[in-house]
Amino acid sequence: MNSDFGGRLRSLREEKNLTQTELSKRSGIHNVNLSRYERGLQQPTADALRKLAEALEVSIGYLMEGGPQEIPPSRLEDPELRSQLEEIERLPDTEKTVVKQFLDAFIFRHRVRGLQQTTRSA
Repeated sequence: MNSDFGGRLRSLREEKNLTQTELSKRSGIHNVNLSRYERGLQQPTADALRKLAEALEVSIGYLMEGGPQEIPPSRLEDPELRSQLEEIERLPDTEKTVVKQFLDAFIFRHRVRGLQQTTRSA
């Protein structure tokens, strides 16, 4: 993991105007652990990374490696999908949450079906 993780975590938290206690409540990660992450004394688990990324509304990759200037432009080749995602980005947070939950459910269903087909083939 990038050695700048702790600093990036702290910067993102501060950009969102969150205290460690507030981020702890949002992420479900104890504020003592958040302090240790920010000071570089402890590395988060994969599950903790996921929770932090969700709470800070960034990708895990961005949380681990990216700075604001380092976010690559969209690589989506489908212009209609890119346009839809840009529109979703402008929705209020509550509506974005609903869209994300729907997408998560759809992707999960797709993966389950793929696993079912794989086990039937074996």
